[in-house]
Amino acid sequence: MKKYRASGRVPFGGLIAMLLGTIIGSLVVGGLVFAISHLIYLIVLFPLFMGAIGGGILAWTVKRGKVRSPILAGLLGLILGVGIIGVYRFAEYYVDFRNEVTSSVRESEGQGVSQQDIDEFIDKTLEKETGSSGFIGYLKYSASLGLTITPTSGSSGSPMELDEKGAVIYSGIELLAVALLCAGLAFAAARQPFNEDADDWYPVPRYVGRVDWKSRKDFYKLVKAGDIRGAFRMVTNSAASGHRVDVVAQYTPSVPQSDVILTIKETRINRRRQNSGTKMRGVVSAQEFADLTRTVSNPQSAQSSVVQFTGSGGSPE
Repeated sequence: MKKYRASGRVPFGGLIAMLLGTIIGSLVVGGLVFAISHLIYLIVLFPLFMGAIGGGILAWTVKRGKVRSPILAGLLGLILGVGIIGVYRFAEYYVDFRNEVTSSVRESEGQGVSQQDIDEFIDKTLEKETGSSGFIGYLKYSASLGLTITPTSGSSGSPMELDEKGAVIYSGIELLAVALLCAGLAFAAARQPFNEDADDWYPVPRYVGRVDWKSRKDFYKLVKAGDIRGAFRMVTNSAASGHRVDVVAQYTPSVPQSDVILTIKETRINRRRQNSGTKMRGVVSAQEFADLTRTVSNPQSAQSSVVQFTGSGGSPE
């Protein structure tokens, strides 16, 4: 089977949608986490939460905008992750830190101190302490204070104290986790099969048939060797119980001449659950898929069904 490769096309409307999704996602998710952090901040769950929500927003814009460039989607996902953390930390600086300093200065020096004088005092103090003023100076100052990780209520253990180096490492890991999760979700969305003839994403997979579990290795060998005729003859539509190998297809009925995405899945059934995973996935022509469905529905005609591959004949995934 030919391996499916995203075309890399990016409609103008899709590009605008992704850019807006990146900006809006940064503001919304970063601001939301900042608000919630005044009540509680869970060091493991919150980065996952930020990455999942931000990546979900960007993945949605990818699907709606019909963006077929995984590289661009992943790059904007990285930017989105950095933006979420940036908005969250900037809100800490601009809202919490500056307000705390303002209240402290006016409490000690009087209410007549102007905000401009307080801002200059903040910048001079940060520059003296860290060598940088403004937001960058705040980040350096915050890291110099270290970090205290407090166990959640009900859990055992004492608070963990991190020095400046530990705080920087933790912040880096947090940023990396959020950015990679956002990028991964966006990348995966853009990598989904897209029907260029229909100018739309392929529909959800539909069941075609199955291969006997004991014969699965022979089936895989035939597919990899390019003997599609022999492989198709092993596919049936009979009922199965226990472990199984399913053949499913994604195709667009409104464009019957377009290629079909064929996926081979293994399902292992244990006592408590069943685990399914994709074993192979590739692209077949409409004629090849028609031959497969005829073979499955009428096994007796398989002997006269001649199936050939078109294209370069790449290896399956």
